[in-house]
Amino acid sequence: MVRPRQISDEAILDGARECFLEHGPGVSTVAIAQRLGVSQGVLFQRFGTKNELMLAALAPLERPRWTAQLERGPDQRALPEQLREIADAATDFFEEIVPKVAVLRGAGIEPRSAFRDSDLPAPVVAQRRLATWLRLALSQRRVRPCDPDAVALMFLGALQIRPFLAHVARDIGPEREIYLDHLVENLWRMIAPDSKDPADD
Repeated sequence: MVRPRQISDEAILDGARECFLEHGPGVSTVAIAQRLGVSQGVLFQRFGTKNELMLAALAPLERPRWTAQLERGPDQRALPEQLREIADAATDFFEEIVPKVAVLRGAGIEPRSAFRDSDLPAPVVAQRRLATWLRLALSQRRVRPCDPDAVALMFLGALQIRPFLAHVARDIGPEREIYLDHLVENLWRMIAPDSKDPADD
């Protein structure tokens, strides 16, 4: 008779993920096993090697689902309102993946291998879809002439840096909501059309 498993793979991955994110790629499998209350052998039996356990715990990093709607272009609401929503969703995304990517890189694992369902890393997908959104806004004359690819890169870069600083330092400046408000306000000043649609005020 096969003995039932005392701990699920999902529980192992949850515990391992916590350890890797708290202590980095150098955390030992002994420490992970102790946290989970299992033997070190269980980890290797289920996942083979420490790197395979790490990759399984921190990946797959899915393509950013929040960007799918960007390909449809802006809706009828004011663009600053929509940009603020994008900023919130992108920040959630970066706050999740930045620590994971840092751990993978620290272990010498190429993050590209952790992204699922795409030949492109998720941040690249996000940048291209945001550029498409801006290009459609430009075609509707709802923003002034600009380079959508450059603006998308600038915006997402400004959103990514805060989670990165939070990962490496404690003092990261303004609170999240204040930072995002100011970021969108300043971006809008740069790209607002000279003759604005009242809906986009």
